[in-house]
Amino acid sequence: MACTLSHKDKDIVIINIYRIPSTSPNGDRCSLTQYNLKDGKVKSPKEYRTEIFQQIKKYLSGLKKVDDIIIGGDFNQYIADKEV
Repeated sequence: MACTLSHKDKDIVIINIYRIPSTSPNGDRCSLTQYNLKDGKVKSPKEYRTEIFQQIKKYLSGLKKVDDIIIGGDFNQYIADKEV
């Protein structure tokens, strides 16, 4: 989920990322399972996170003006990773 807020000639983008666990007690309601069912193929959480980061970059590059970006949520990834 992403949205852009504007006020007094300043634009801020707020992006929320949710966790994609590889296992869950929720079985078929696990977000990884839901992604795999939607895509019709099995991918790892890392592959989905990479796709999500690519989508974020694409979304941000399409905006005309961004003063600040806030990314919140559960990256489920090491904060020092090059990708993050």
